[in-house]
Amino acid sequence: MFGTKDVEESAFTPKWITPGVHEVVIDSIQGIEADKAYIEFKFRLPEGDNKDTSSQRLYIHTPKSFRLNMSRIKYIAKHVVKEVEIDSCESSSVMEYGEQLDSLMGGKTLRMKFNGEQYVKDGEVKTRAVLPLNNFCEALEATAEYAVVPKEASTLVYDVNKDLKKVAVPEGMPVSQEKSDDLPF
Repeated sequence: MFGTKDVEESAFTPKWITPGVHEVVIDSIQGIEADKAYIEFKFRLPEGDNKDTSSQRLYIHTPKSFRLNMSRIKYIAKHVVKEVEIDSCESSSVMEYGEQLDSLMGGKTLRMKFNGEQYVKDGEVKTRAVLPLNNFCEALEATAEYAVVPKEASTLVYDVNKDLKKVAVPEGMPVSQEKSDDLPF
């Protein structure tokens, strides 16, 4: 028999960060020295735990990527700490610099916009959350350089028509659909 008499309503809450605007916690920051050195931020939703993180790599291995991504690191930092604090972090090692950033910003909360980027994996088109180049953070804590922005005053907006980078999909390949609500179907 089918019916809703003894069914309770529930909303689907994703465990991972999806494209859109979210309040997030900086779970950890790590400096990786490799052929292409980078600073890796791990973000998570406030109700998530450290196994439900979204990694964002900011590569710093070329002069151009260094300038761009160090600027993005400072931009993120100023939404959780004072500028003088982030400017005091200096190191000759990317690993040590990552540790300093983690010590300074780890566990802090902010609001962020994540764009969407499609990719093909195992014959299926999927979507991942990626950081835009600019204007993607708002402060939530009084420890930030920038003023706290209440949710109702937020100017961060995700538009699937502008903020989703699509891949060319071969005919017949399944595509993970973007959802405009929290329902799992």
